[in-house]
Amino acid sequence: MPLRLLVCLVVAALATARCTAQCLDSLGLDASPVLNPCEMRTLQHLGGTWPHLPAGTAPTVSFHQGNGARTVDKATFFERSVTPWVRQGKDPQLFWYLLTPRQREATGVDALVVAWSKKLLSKRRMDRIVAGLARDRRP
Repeated sequence: MPLRLLVCLVVAALATARCTAQCLDSLGLDASPVLNPCEMRTLQHLGGTWPHLPAGTAPTVSFHQGNGARTVDKATFFERSVTPWVRQGKDPQLFWYLLTPRQREATGVDALVVAWSKKLLSKRRMDRIVAGLARDRRP
């Protein structure tokens, strides 16, 4: 019985790795903050969750890098912060911030993801990012 469980776990891990590897060429191809299916699967594999969205619905994500949570476009985010690490079989350091319903309504964004930051976002920095996203969304 334990051998069968071990084999199942190894097969599942290899299938996940192959699925992620197949998607690497489809990461960050467009400027849309809405994730394509490969981006969504890759980020879910790296810990991203969107519990308020119906299953299979692509989230809208705002991408940030570094200690100052500098806003970057999707292509830069995947090119510099995700793809090189996933190709090596490693997981990049990502912090996830789900927005409240009020913040989602104001910004049109479901979540923030910050890569390679040594610290978590403070409430003040989070409020500034959300305010900037809301300002950019206005017509």
